[in-house]
Parts: sequence; structure tokens; C-alpha cells
Amino acid sequence: MPQQPRGGLADVIGVYKCWSCDIEIPVRLSNKGNLSAPCHFCGFPQYAIAGSPHFDNLRAEVRIIDTRSTSSRPSSARARAQSAAAAAGGDDAPSARAAPPPRKALAVA
Repeated sequence: MPQQPRGGLADVIGVYKCWSCDIEIPVRLSNKGNLSAPCHFCGFPQYAIAGSPHFDNLRAEVRIIDTRSTSSRPSSARARAQSAAAAAGGDDAPSARAAPPPRKALAVA
């Protein structure tokens, strides 16, 4: 049986500037409708319960990210490389990869 992730946080819905250090940080929306946006730089905790005045203030400052355009893109670098190779008509076989340059011999005195 698959387990639910702890906390029940959904994907990032947008970004906003931290009220403490002015760095853009991601904002997440929980399954219950609460906003969570702790700053990873200064540690300033941001958590707003749905329906509270703090929720309205935080929601007004969030710049919403359009997730429809990013959902079709691969997330990892390897997946992006594989999709680019597939689009170019190549394959990702180990024999098709470039060999590393030969090592130089060390001079021993």
C-alpha cells in the first residue's frame, strides 16, 4: 500500500520575497489550503492558516507560477538529455557517448 508523504504539502504554487531577508523563496499550498513558505536562507518561518489575516497578506504577495508550462518538461538533467537525444534522433546507448580524454603520464624524477 503506498504511503502518503508526511505533511501533505502539494507542489510549489509560487514565489515571494522573504519579509526578513528579501530573497525570493518558494510558497507551497497544503492539502488543507494552508500556505507554507519557510526561508531557506535566514530561517524565517512562514505558515499561514487558511482564512486568517496573515493568509490574506501572504497570498497577496505571492507571485503565482504557471505550472502548466513546466509540467511537461523533464525535471532531471539526465531526463532532459535523453529527451533532447530522442528529439534529435539519437540514442542514449553507452557506446554512443564520447570517451573521456586520455590521462597524461606523470613525470617521475
